Amino acid sequence: MPTFIPRQITDNILSRLHSGKAIIIFGPRQSGKTTLLNNLSKHLDKILYLNCDDAQDRQALENQSL
Repeated sequence: MPTFIPRQITDNILSRLHSGKAIIIFGPRQSGKTTLLNNLSKHLDKILYLNCDDAQDRQALENQSL
């Protein structure tokens, strides 16, 4: 497994957690989004990870009762 290269955005995201707002990570394919989130998850106790390429996750987001 390749070594994670620290990014400036990591500290920015961590400082904005628990602000009551969602943080959305988007970008082109293979730009490191999943790797960034996997690294961030090491610093967190409880996370919800949704992948909008997955039909079940997409359907869960379409449900307005959430």
